[in-house]
Amino acid sequence: MESPTGYPQRANTSGLGTMPRPSLAVQVATLTLVPLVCVVGVAGLAMVVLVVVRSRHMVTPTNCYLVSLAAADLLVLLAAGVPTVAEAASARVWVFGHAGCLGITYLQYVGINASTGSITAFTVQRYLAICHPLRAQALCTVARAKRIVAAVWLGTGAYCMLWLFLVDTREAAYADGVQVTKMLAVVVVLFALLWLPYRTLVVVNSFLSTPYLNVGFLLFCRLCIYLNSAINPIVYTLMSQRFREAFHRLFQCQAAQPKLPPQEATLIY
Repeated sequence: MESPTGYPQRANTSGLGTMPRPSLAVQVATLTLVPLVCVVGVAGLAMVVLVVVRSRHMVTPTNCYLVSLAAADLLVLLAAGVPTVAEAASARVWVFGHAGCLGITYLQYVGINASTGSITAFTVQRYLAICHPLRAQALCTVARAKRIVAAVWLGTGAYCMLWLFLVDTREAAYADGVQVTKMLAVVVVLFALLWLPYRTLVVVNSFLSTPYLNVGFLLFCRLCIYLNSAINPIVYTLMSQRFREAFHRLFQCQAAQPKLPPQEATLIY
């Protein structure tokens, strides 16, 4: 069974070879960098969910997909990061047992595939909003977005069960649409780049009789995967004025209902 953290079956009879013992420097780097990335990522992703849930004007079809993506990234960080740290802290001993291996691998792939599904749905929604704006007003609704998100998670959960059986002005709307589309492009590009090292390693090892298992490079691949999940809240903050204002209100802990941002209250997608 192969998983993004690479831990379940390093020493077995399948011919995949034995995972070399990491150096002290690699262990220190793992115990320092992985928790740091996970803590920052979990905090940022939790804030994304909070600002959308607590602010009614933030509940838009686009933000429904962003919340789904944030939830998927949270799942990846927790299901992959925590076992990685636990394993490094216990001198490479797998402490979760066989059932834990299956469950953690399942959760990892649910998060990965739900992330991909959320980005795909987000992309289709932006295509409709830009290329077919009139149709988008009828199709891109919050209720429909919630149904699509539910379908993504239910479908992903069912699909990944297989792992358990393995060893509004026009100007304002246009400006906001361009901003959201740029943000989507950045999210997609980062997703591709940060997953590229791990996917390349998987492809290369599939052609090698003795797999490449350099522990330093494997740590680099893991950190790239965790960064992909942790970096999205930073992207939202840098590229979305609406999210910046919502984060600001969240930290201010205002008791009163926040005012709607000018010219954005009538946007529907």
